[in-house]
Amino acid sequence: MTRTKHRECARCAHLTATVMLPTGPICYRCRRDIAYHPALCPECFELRPIAYPSTSSYGVLVCAGCAGEESVFACAECGREDHPYGATRCARCILTERLTTLLTDPSTGHMGLMQERVTGGVSLSGR
Repeated sequence: MTRTKHRECARCAHLTATVMLPTGPICYRCRRDIAYHPALCPECFELRPIAYPSTSSYGVLVCAGCAGEESVFACAECGREDHPYGATRCARCILTERLTTLLTDPSTGHMGLMQERVTGGVSLSGR
């Protein structure tokens, strides 16, 4: 993901700070819109952010995996593209971090068995 300063967004034409995609620069509002509204990829049929040009079909947008690109929509911590929360991380990673902070015993620096099951269950949950 290449950050540039104040360029015209290829999707909405706003002149603002942008993130560079192979299709051109997009603003953070459009990035968020793509991330929060994934669609069915026409090549792999998975629900993912669609913003990359297909390598096999001209003029078709696909997910990053099908385009052979690194996704700008992936969580910086776990790499998943689902449930974005904030600019660079997913809801699972942020919730796991917050639960770990809240459930860790400050005197020992450790969590009990039940607390570990709670935080582990969040990180493994589907939704």
